[in-house]
Amino acid sequence: MAVDQKALMSQDKGTLVKTLVSVANRAKKYKEEAKVKAQETMQVGFAAGTAFGLGFYLGREERDYLAGGGTVEGMEDDGVGTIMGIDTDLAAGIALTAGGMFGVGGKKMSEPLRYMGIGALSMWAGEYGRSKGMEAKDET
Repeated sequence: MAVDQKALMSQDKGTLVKTLVSVANRAKKYKEEAKVKAQETMQVGFAAGTAFGLGFYLGREERDYLAGGGTVEGMEDDGVGTIMGIDTDLAAGIALTAGGMFGVGGKKMSEPLRYMGIGALSMWAGEYGRSKGMEAKDET
């Protein structure tokens, strides 16, 4: 929308100030909304990116184990995909989430750490639920 300079010059100062304040308030509101949306997008990116990264790592670990002559049944006994007997994705999720919640990453990185932990925990929960669904007996 073009600004008509003559129309603006004919307005009294009170009307111009009121209009300017209104425009400034709208700009501030849009800027704040954009910041919130950017943070939400970043949160999803951290969570999904961590889930993908862990999945990729665990997939390569499993692939290499199987290529080396290991069996699917022997993976758990040989510690594939675990850290001290705990699933890698669960251990990472707990550590990252706790680190974020307790401020280990400082002001800038604690929140991203928490969302990375949420991504890892979501990956673990989804896989755990899938495996339990595979084991479930139909009640029909």
